[in-house]
Parts: sequence; C-alpha cells; structure tokens
Amino acid sequence: MPHRYAEIAFTPTVKKAQEKFGSRNAYARRKERRRPGTIA
Repeated sequence: MPHRYAEIAFTPTVKKAQEKFGSRNAYARRKERRRPGTIA
C-alpha cells in the first residue's frame, strides 16, 4: 500500500487546497518523476 499513498491522500479536495496555497505544482512534478513501484 505505501506505493499508493499519494493516490489515497491527495483527493480532489486536497489538490484544490494545494493549488490555493501554491504547492500543487511541486507535487505534480514529483508524481511525473517517480519511478514505478516507488512511493509518490
């Protein structure tokens, strides 16, 4: 389950809050860079 943490934790509501406070781009970049099977 650890590899699915971001999928579970970052709900649409959380993503909107991240956009509001300016951290969404960083998390989106991190998701794009991750390797399969790694923790987001």
